[in-house]
Amino acid sequence: PETRYRVRCKYVVGADGPASRVAELVGAKYDGFLGLNKSRSIAVVVPGLAARLARTIGFAHQYWLLRKRRGLGLVVPVDPVSDLFNLMPFPVGELFQQSPTRVAEEMTGTSRFTLKQEKPWWWNFFVARQFSHGRAFLVGDCAHSWPPFGGLGGNTAYADAFNLSWKLAAACRGEASQALLNSYDIERRQAVLSTAMYVLGLVPRPAAMKPLLAPVFEWWPFSRWMRLIWHHKSSGLHAANHFASSGIMFGGKLNFSPLVAREAILPPDDPACGYQPVLRAGARLPHLLLPDGTAIAEHIANDRYTLLLLADASATAEALRAALQARGVACQVARVAAHAKGQETSGGQLAFEYAKHAMLVVRPDLHVAWRLKLSARPPDAAAVESVADTLSGRSGGGTDRWAEVERSTDYDSMRSYRLFMTQRFQAKLRPLGFAFPQATKVDGVTKAEAIAAVKANARTAPAAKGEFTTTTKATDLPAGGKEPAAATGSERTGGEGSKEP
Repeated sequence: PETRYRVRCKYVVGADGPASRVAELVGAKYDGFLGLNKSRSIAVVVPGLAARLARTIGFAHQYWLLRKRRGLGLVVPVDPVSDLFNLMPFPVGELFQQSPTRVAEEMTGTSRFTLKQEKPWWWNFFVARQFSHGRAFLVGDCAHSWPPFGGLGGNTAYADAFNLSWKLAAACRGEASQALLNSYDIERRQAVLSTAMYVLGLVPRPAAMKPLLAPVFEWWPFSRWMRLIWHHKSSGLHAANHFASSGIMFGGKLNFSPLVAREAILPPDDPACGYQPVLRAGARLPHLLLPDGTAIAEHIANDRYTLLLLADASATAEALRAALQARGVACQVARVAAHAKGQETSGGQLAFEYAKHAMLVVRPDLHVAWRLKLSARPPDAAAVESVADTLSGRSGGGTDRWAEVERSTDYDSMRSYRLFMTQRFQAKLRPLGFAFPQATKVDGVTKAEAIAAVKANARTAPAAKGEFTTTTKATDLPAGGKEPAAATGSERTGGEGSKEP
């Protein structure tokens, strides 16, 4: 029987997935599309397949199959050690309509497999218009969700939690200003919109891929060339950057954040290129190995600001620490060697500019909030107080500064930039309506309203049959005894498994 609990708390975090009850209760509204495509995930254990792939094609994190007369799909090694694979036929061609056993035979080339699970799911794409509603915050698939192309759903969700967790920790200690809590929505939504627009370009258009690409893929000179390229790109360092998305994961900038000292606006890194480290306020602290063998990130606190001394700036650090303490904000002071080794990157030798700085203020999420260069004059008392005002969101007397922030020109710039990013995202969404005419557009409505529209959509309803959900990816395999009874191909199809595809 269902058990209900009444919980009294200061803050609520909606981390309960795309069908979030928290988002429903706060009335969160979204932009995007629902019901782009229905897909299937079929989990199978195929003895020896991982070794055979590694020997003949080259091991990789996924394989695309495209056959002119059958359809196309994706083969993903979930656990190569136990030969567990996830088969995802795309809704194009007759392959998608076949039984799970027949799909497994077609995509693995053998009838010797064990079927573990089949799970239908939908391609959906949505981003919330607000990530915070008073004391309620939306993170992960609750705030944004898209198909798993590019593998950025989980990474984006972890970044949400990384950004919010230390702010809530400060709030629970009584140190958080309104600006600190409001910064979550300001910082993360612009980062998520950048990621969403990148993923939009990765979403395949199955209806066009089969007739246009299948003949090319089946032409033997091209397939031979692709096999050679696959061997090269799936080995060593190339495999680590297969999706080339380090720019989108690490290159985001906290422009217009009320908690970061204002410098020149920094554009985010090109998501299709590598991450370009830069030591600036608002950018991610570049990774660096220090002479003692530790990483510089190991010296950063995970729940408060760190005043990172790279040279003799003890007086400034002590003044800033005292100013933050007067505003009720805890921080730690850490000293590291100023002269550290450079780092070898794919772009050549990169010399970081740590040695040119006397001091950095680093947030727990590893973003630089303020910096003091060696060439600059040490800040006077008024300048230190101004920095403390920005970092804490409070004035010297402990008064919350959010009302003052809202009246500032920086806040107006932030709102303009936010509107620009939202309109740009909405513009990039429009082509999906042409590529997936059966999809239902979501334009500033709640999830419940969007699902009702999907089920009322004459083009989607026949496929949905009342089973539509907002899940945008296949769920993990059920644990232990919850797995369905395993069966081989021939057992499931009454002998069909023995036939050649």
